[in-house]
Amino acid sequence: MLFVHIPKTAGTSFRAALTEHFSAENVELDYGPASHETTDLCKEFLYKDNQNDTFNLTSACHENDKKLLAGHFGAMKYTVFFGAANTCTFIREPFERTVSEYKHYVRFNNYQKSFEEFISTKDFQNRQSRYLNQVAWKALLLVGITERYQESLKLFNHHTDISLPVQMLNQNNQPFEQVSNETYQKFKDINKADYTLYREANIYLDKRLKSAESDEGFLLHDVRYHNNHFIGWVLPHHSSPAQIDLYADGKFIKSKYASEYRAGLHQICAPRHGHNGFTLSLKDIPKGQTAEIRVGSQILATQMII
Repeated sequence: MLFVHIPKTAGTSFRAALTEHFSAENVELDYGPASHETTDLCKEFLYKDNQNDTFNLTSACHENDKKLLAGHFGAMKYTVFFGAANTCTFIREPFERTVSEYKHYVRFNNYQKSFEEFISTKDFQNRQSRYLNQVAWKALLLVGITERYQESLKLFNHHTDISLPVQMLNQNNQPFEQVSNETYQKFKDINKADYTLYREANIYLDKRLKSAESDEGFLLHDVRYHNNHFIGWVLPHHSSPAQIDLYADGKFIKSKYASEYRAGLHQICAPRHGHNGFTLSLKDIPKGQTAEIRVGSQILATQMII
C-alpha cells in the first residue's frame, strides 16, 4: 500500500494506525534525505549518492514483502508502481492546513517571517493539489478528508480487509492570531486549485459513503461537461468496459461504452490499461432539458442544457 502524506492533514495519525496494523518492520518511509523518519531502504535507493532509484526501491519493497510505503512525496513518484487501487491520501480545508503548517515552521524550523509572507511564497501555495498533480485522484483507493476523519476511515475499512481505529496524533493547539479579511481573501485567491480539490473531494466522499452505506456497488469515475459534451472515465469491476447510458429528462436516449484510452489512467495501473474513457455528445438534447448519464442505477453526472 502507498500513503501520500500531505503535510498537516492528520497523516501522522493515519500512518501510525497503518504501521500498528502492518507492524513497523513491514513499513518503509520516505520523508526526504534529511529526515530521521526516512528508513534505511529508502536512503539506500533514493538518497545514497543521489541515486533517486524509485524503480529498484519499489522492487525491493515487493521482494521484501513490505506492506506500506509512506511519506511526503508527490503521488506520481510511486503511484506508477503501486497503482491507484493501492494508494491513499488525506486532504484538509486549505486555510486551516496552511495555518497549521505555518505554526509548524515557526515552532520547529525557526521560521521568522509573517504569515502573509508565508502564504506569498510559491512553495506553500496550492500544496495539496500539487501533491496530487497529474494523478487522476478519483481513481485512488481513498482521498480522505481531515475534518471527516472518522467517516474517511469508515470508507477505507469498508474497501479493505483492514479495520483501523480512530486516533488523532501530532495536533498543535498553539493559538494563532486572527488574520485580516484582506489576508484571508488573498489566501483564497492564491489557492483556488486547493479549494476546488477540497470541494470536489468532499462531494466525491459523500457519494462513496452513501454507496457504501446502502451496500450498492460504486464505480470510480470522473466526468466533466465541456462544449456540450460529457467527457470522462469509469473504472469497471471486470474486464469489460462500462456501459454509459444517456438520459434526457428521464427518457433514455442512447448508450456508449467507456473504452477510450486515457494515458493518465494507464500510468497509475488502472484496469484495462487505461481504456476506460468516453466522450458523449449532447447535441441532440433540446435546450431546457436535463441530460444525465448512468452506469446501471449509478448516476455519474447531470447537466441542464442551455
